[in-house]
Amino acid sequence: LDLESNDHLKGTIPTEIGRLSNLGHLSLSWTSLSGTLPLEIFHIRRLEMFSVSGTQLTGTIPTEVGQLSSLGTFHVYILVLEGMMVPTS
Repeated sequence: LDLESNDHLKGTIPTEIGRLSNLGHLSLSWTSLSGTLPLEIFHIRRLEMFSVSGTQLTGTIPTEVGQLSSLGTFHVYILVLEGMMVPTS
């Protein structure tokens, strides 16, 4: 799902995003999204690419990101996020 550079995308990321269980790619970069990353995103087990660079998101990177064994690309540059990336075993 590529919503990158969508000028109409504002507000917070809805928690319902986690219901998209077959989603492989999610690009929300360069939008006016704000708030924190909802934990529900990290319930999407097939997610291979997730990008939120250049948004207004703040907060921490949830530790649940380490549970996404399919995630190969996670773009979070130019953000005010804190936290550590924990490698999966």
